[in-house]
Amino acid sequence: MRLRCLSSLAFSVCLCAQAPPSAKPAVPPPAGPTLLPVPSAPVTDTTVVAQVGGKDITAGEIKKMLAGAPPQLNQALARDPKAALEQVVLLNKLSELARQDKLADQNPWKEMIAFYEKQIYAQAELNYKTNSFTVTPEEEQKYYDANKSKYEQAKIRVIYISFANPKAPANQTDGKKQLTEAEAQAKAEDLLKQLRSGADFATLAKQNSDDKNSAEKGGDFGMVRESDKVDPSLKKAVFALKPGEVGGPVKQPNGFYVIKVDELTSRPFNEVSPEILSQLKQERFQAWFKSIQEQTKVTIQNADFFKTGAAAH
Repeated sequence: MRLRCLSSLAFSVCLCAQAPPSAKPAVPPPAGPTLLPVPSAPVTDTTVVAQVGGKDITAGEIKKMLAGAPPQLNQALARDPKAALEQVVLLNKLSELARQDKLADQNPWKEMIAFYEKQIYAQAELNYKTNSFTVTPEEEQKYYDANKSKYEQAKIRVIYISFANPKAPANQTDGKKQLTEAEAQAKAEDLLKQLRSGADFATLAKQNSDDKNSAEKGGDFGMVRESDKVDPSLKKAVFALKPGEVGGPVKQPNGFYVIKVDELTSRPFNEVSPEILSQLKQERFQAWFKSIQEQTKVTIQNADFFKTGAAAH
């Protein structure tokens, strides 16, 4: 379950807030920052890196201005520092003017400010909780031992027999006639029969496989993991085999696979430990969030009230 952020850029909330019906003043943009040439010397907190309205701004002042900013803003600064910094400067200026006008004490602004404040607090709590759950090495090891099948990996070889799409124009590749689906399946089944009778897999792969990359290597397809985003039917066929066994044919959109498993192992604990840590933290976060959702379930008693729009006024 992936949770949506309530508000990813705090500064965009201010700039995108809708003005009340009674007042929609146009806000002229202030004088934007002028970036100075990047100096060759190392940048310290006292180094001047920009100007706003003719006033020098140091690297230290920029860092203070951007404290608490989301990662998206840092990315925007890297792409277009002038445009991104102008947004931040505009945010600061408008925020300063709002305080001078004491908008936090006036309707409807104080209610809007309070609502957006709740959004930021909520996002802060989600971010805090995401990183607050701890998992011990013993818990990681226990999870690994109980779910070892999730970390299986198989070194396989394949023979791929393709067939023509009946809806596509007929053509030939390298002078080789394209097979129909039925012909390809029959060929794959015949190759499987030969393999089970003792034929050499590498030889048959080089002679018959339409997957040229693996065919040149005797059918070597490499490693397939349980966690890989591979077609489920192909992955199921692979992990149903024991080392040395052949299986198939497994139908894919444009062909059939004959498979041989050379090795079947499990990824070592040290390799998958970061994945397990992330998985367990995510599971605990989801359990916590589900409990919060249970506490905040709503039952509507009067739907007409909400249809009138009165709830928002």
